[in-house]
Amino acid sequence: MVMPSLHQALDRDAILRALSSFYGITTADGNLAGTTLICSTLIGSNDFISTKTILLQSGDSIYEHRNATAFDTLTGQITVNPAFSSQVLAGTSFYVLNTAAVDIAPILAALAAIQAAVGDPSADILTSLTAKWGDIARSLDLILGARWDAAGDLGTDIAALLAAVGPVGISQGLCYYGVVTALGGPNEFFIATLAGLGNAKFIDLAGVAPYYAFVLRDASGPGAAPQGEAQPITNYGSATGGFITNPFTAPVAVDDEILIIHPYLARIMNLYGYPPATGNLPANWNSGVATSGNPGADLVTLGAANVKNKVHSLLVDISGLTLAATIRVRLFQLVNGVEREVYNQTFVQGTDPDGLWIINGTVGIHEALRVELHSNNALDDMAVVGYDYMLEAM
Repeated sequence: MVMPSLHQALDRDAILRALSSFYGITTADGNLAGTTLICSTLIGSNDFISTKTILLQSGDSIYEHRNATAFDTLTGQITVNPAFSSQVLAGTSFYVLNTAAVDIAPILAALAAIQAAVGDPSADILTSLTAKWGDIARSLDLILGARWDAAGDLGTDIAALLAAVGPVGISQGLCYYGVVTALGGPNEFFIATLAGLGNAKFIDLAGVAPYYAFVLRDASGPGAAPQGEAQPITNYGSATGGFITNPFTAPVAVDDEILIIHPYLARIMNLYGYPPATGNLPANWNSGVATSGNPGADLVTLGAANVKNKVHSLLVDISGLTLAATIRVRLFQLVNGVEREVYNQTFVQGTDPDGLWIINGTVGIHEALRVELHSNNALDDMAVVGYDYMLEAM
């Protein structure tokens, strides 16, 4: 997966997908003359192909593009003119592009020019832009319909481009790139180029689906910690570009390269589960009143409404409660919009283990799962009960 950044050239395949109405793989050999290709997936389709462009993505004629002149809906055969340079065999991947071949040629050339113009992705972007501004401007003009004058004032043009794409680079949203410019308090670092995005930009107010800070490169040496590590972001200051995270195994340093990853992208990548959650709580386990007037008290809530999670484990520590007390643990969750009891079991302190496996296998939830506890001994009011659980984002 390509992570967008200040140094990331426009992605050729992504633009081709945006320009296309169909992507397929040929299922039979075309004619020897190279004027036909066959894809059985298209059988029965309306003729949306004639007058459009066929761009080959594999085979002996890879990257060649031709005008489609006819389409047979009964066989899935496409006829092109002029012919491809070789026979289009079965197994050849291709795009049907929503443009004529005469239009796509400069776009493909422009994409190549941009990639060549930006050059080494590790180089400073302003240096690359300055060296190759004319090529980039002409290429952007072809692709985006922009009208920059390559012979105009370079500083003005670059400022206009950066203003148009925003302070953090082209096409960012699911992932942001930055270099650490200063350090603050414990687990706090600053990225000047990511300032000004709004105080709530990288904050998960519910505390269940955070953005993640991934250390792409540690400046102190190849592979040094915390390179390759990710931690959830707990605070972001828009004015300064300051981030606070959970602790890394080694502190982030100035000049470290960081990726700020959207929580839903982190879920798709499935690289990071939530950190294991542990805690303890003193409460009136005997005299307190929990759901529907039943005695007991809330211990902890797992997950949140409309957020898909896997619960891998939930343990409750009753070692601090009175010997021989009967302990009841109950779980509650919304069912069709109404909270229902979904678990109810009793244990005896001193007979059962001090650590209770309430959930000891994976279960999927998409609502908050609330945990209640009750002791039948009045001495357990304000005793401390511990818990430990592990969630994985889905």
